[in-house]
Amino acid sequence: MISNESVFRHLPANLDRKQALYFDGIRHCAEIAELAYGRLKNTLTEISMSTKEHESNGSLFTSAFLDAWSLVDVIDRFRILWISIPNVRPEPPGPGEQSFERLAQPIRDLRNVADHIAQRADYIVAKQGTALGVLGWFTVLKDNPLEGVVCTIVPGTLQPGSWHVINPAGQKIEFPTGLVHLSAGEFTANLSEQFIQMKGRVEGLEGLLQTQLEIQTPGIGSAGTDVLIKMSVSFPGEISRDM
Repeated sequence: MISNESVFRHLPANLDRKQALYFDGIRHCAEIAELAYGRLKNTLTEISMSTKEHESNGSLFTSAFLDAWSLVDVIDRFRILWISIPNVRPEPPGPGEQSFERLAQPIRDLRNVADHIAQRADYIVAKQGTALGVLGWFTVLKDNPLEGVVCTIVPGTLQPGSWHVINPAGQKIEFPTGLVHLSAGEFTANLSEQFIQMKGRVEGLEGLLQTQLEIQTPGIGSAGTDVLIKMSVSFPGEISRDM
């Protein structure tokens, strides 16, 4: 999503520090979201294709929920940054379109449940929820004719109940895995759609920012990004390696 040549990596050295902070935050969100969503799709594809027993998939389940909730966190962070960039107003939604703030409300709802799980334990139990939520998706096995597998992970101790299953009919499908949904309490978010919506806005802002900076800061060099500081140190004697 963010290339090495992106304007987000080459902000002018004299850019207002607060604006730079917001643009850096948006870049970090985009990079984390792309990594998390890519890994999540790969993990879910592996689970879909796996013939292992449930117990053998434990580490894959952990990886899937780790990336799913990372995606929730970073999309929500992007949502907050997006609506409050200093001195920048992204293009408003067109007729019949929703603002990203509105589109990402399901993400905010999921966070409100997950961030207060101890206080909302009775509510989660009443909604047949789990401590990690419920993850569902669709993986394509053959594209002509279209065949695939609908999967749902309900983590934790088994309890009587019923859970929503993804219906891929009539929907746009990513190959090989898409329609990734995460549920918590009574709320569900389509992580695949949320990622696509976020990506489109980042790319739109990138183009707008490139144009504006060319006009406002011609000839100003970039400040550079992502410094790594390494220092060699040594100590006399032995260091305990016990953990």
